[in-house]
Amino acid sequence: MSKINFKTLKEFIQIFYHKIIPRFIRARLSPLIHPPKLSKLIVHDKIDTYFQAYIKEITNNKNNNYKNNYLHKAFNKNMVRSDKIDVKWWSDFISLATLPNGLRFKQLNQSLINRIEYSNFNSLEYFELLHIYSLCIRLSLFDLAYNLRKKSVNLALKQDTSVNLAESWKTKAKLSALLEAGSFSKFDKIFSKFKSRWKEEKFLLSYLRIILKNFKKSLTIDKIIRMDSIQDQNYRNFIENKKIVIVGPSTSNKKDGKKIDNADVVIRINAMSKSSIGDPAIKGSRCDVTFFNGDQTTSIVKYGCLQWPNDITWVVGKEYGHAKEIIKRLSLDRINIKNLRGRGLQQIEPALFNGALNVLPNILIDLMRFNPKEIFLYHFDMMLTKERFAGYYIKKMKKKIKYKDQLTKIRTRGLAIHDPVTQFIILKKFWKNKFLKGDKRFKKVIEMNIEDYMKELQKNYRNSKGLKSK
Repeated sequence: MSKINFKTLKEFIQIFYHKIIPRFIRARLSPLIHPPKLSKLIVHDKIDTYFQAYIKEITNNKNNNYKNNYLHKAFNKNMVRSDKIDVKWWSDFISLATLPNGLRFKQLNQSLINRIEYSNFNSLEYFELLHIYSLCIRLSLFDLAYNLRKKSVNLALKQDTSVNLAESWKTKAKLSALLEAGSFSKFDKIFSKFKSRWKEEKFLLSYLRIILKNFKKSLTIDKIIRMDSIQDQNYRNFIENKKIVIVGPSTSNKKDGKKIDNADVVIRINAMSKSSIGDPAIKGSRCDVTFFNGDQTTSIVKYGCLQWPNDITWVVGKEYGHAKEIIKRLSLDRINIKNLRGRGLQQIEPALFNGALNVLPNILIDLMRFNPKEIFLYHFDMMLTKERFAGYYIKKMKKKIKYKDQLTKIRTRGLAIHDPVTQFIILKKFWKNKFLKGDKRFKKVIEMNIEDYMKELQKNYRNSKGLKSK
């Protein structure tokens, strides 16, 4: 009997999982298949449920007497014991989101932050605070959210690591929190004794340690190459020792086009036609590698892409199989795919303390494996700008963002899932380790501290009249 190639079998299972099983079912299966976030996994439908519960609270209250019943019911369904938190804290929280900007908002916001330490938050698990944190983000209360997340990290750092295998998620949370805090020696001590049901979990935690420490000093190229598939080996030949430029989707009036086009390799996000690249004088005209998220992949597979640029050499998908699906559809549309190659990213999200990575940190983590000579970022400000340049959105998205408040809703919903603090920490580490450079816009943002960055998000996303006016 011929020996089964495990790698091929694994690829078959992954393709079947991502292509046959609908995404909303995968979201519910994920806690069982991937390392344990269990009920701790925060997905879009949970954020939407919490937000709708908030809307019911402010719609059905009498004389601003919030009883919090709708919110507690929504949280309790996901094993979040929000009703243990002081009643007054919750009623003031609901009031805060309805207030216009001004002195009263500022005072109540600070009061809620101060009361985190004595409103019974210590009786909750770290992940329960992260659910409340995600609702704060959805309501554009980024300052309060930051302090709740900080409390969550502190709770995780106090976890008892002498737990049984069934509660290994507590140890995992502490390990992830230690990595965020840069406490690598403490991480190493606990990690050496860490037992997990999932082999992948231990691998990803050790990999994240390398990313957040300084991979150039802690990892040799030989060790990285061992991770390479055949597609990765080809991609390495394309990227290694090259000057890389990554062009962001934010609007800009800087004419950086020539600088961008002079790079060895130009990487873009969701580029599928010349019109989706933007003004050549500002954004440049080349595209060698395009990274796709799930929505754009679905759009291409469903509707095709007859204006596909001829200069794209690589398609990279966030999930396994995305690139293959896109290339297959292009072939059906009789697009010349002879020189087009595809691959997927190595996901590290199960090792994170919270959230899922946005496309930029995903691209950077992916690139670090392939030893580029230099990486330079143009037109990224880490979501401080809501708008995107003309041509970036697919038709489906254009309909959703007809009004500015709808764009804010889409952005805050996405930020609640992805966790802006997580993104900032990883990009800041890359910046400090001199793995990347950026234009003045990016440099201004990345040199902020996290708390100020969150306050800037609040300034840019919060409705000045309060959520009640929406």
